[in-house]
Amino acid sequence: MSGAGMTAARTAATATTQLYVDMMSQPSRACVLLCRMNKLDVQEVAIKLHKKEQRAPEYREMNALAQVPCLVERNPAQNQAPSFVLAESCAILKYICKKYDLASWCWNDNVPLDAA
Repeated sequence: MSGAGMTAARTAATATTQLYVDMMSQPSRACVLLCRMNKLDVQEVAIKLHKKEQRAPEYREMNALAQVPCLVERNPAQNQAPSFVLAESCAILKYICKKYDLASWCWNDNVPLDAA
């Protein structure tokens, strides 16, 4: 990886990806593991389900399902307003695999059912 200054400049110019998770949630752990194992530039944001933080008005405004995990893309050109929100773990995993070209991590949709 490059130096901190270069990373900050690249992050400021591109969308910021945030992953809202609670590590007690298995679907959250799956998304976090994919990001960590591939050293992806994704910011993890802790949501404490046992404290009902997912029901906070700010979180529900962003994610009406009020569950974790939730992936949010923020665009600096739009004052960091969410430009894209995904709130389902399987969809998040597929999106991350496609966005970061992680074909070896993503299941193949073309495999016949009898081969599984």
